[in-house]
Amino acid sequence: EFKLPYSTYNIEEMTKKVFEEINQKADSTGMVLFSRLVEGKNPLEIIDTFIPCLFLSNKQKINMWQEEFFGEIFISIQKN
Repeated sequence: EFKLPYSTYNIEEMTKKVFEEINQKADSTGMVLFSRLVEGKNPLEIIDTFIPCLFLSNKQKINMWQEEFFGEIFISIQKN
């Protein structure tokens, strides 16, 4: 059984935290691999990283793409 922590999950807080992590781990061109963001994390922590990435992509703060099904997810920081 999988339960979402509705009452304690603050998406804005998580989005800010993940964006800071992306900025820290990005290379000189502003790119980072999703696998690098989740190194050493358990499955729930991976989800807690992926969902904020979707929100960041929707807000056009990052670009995310995957070149092959089940392949690596690439992330680049949007320059505004």
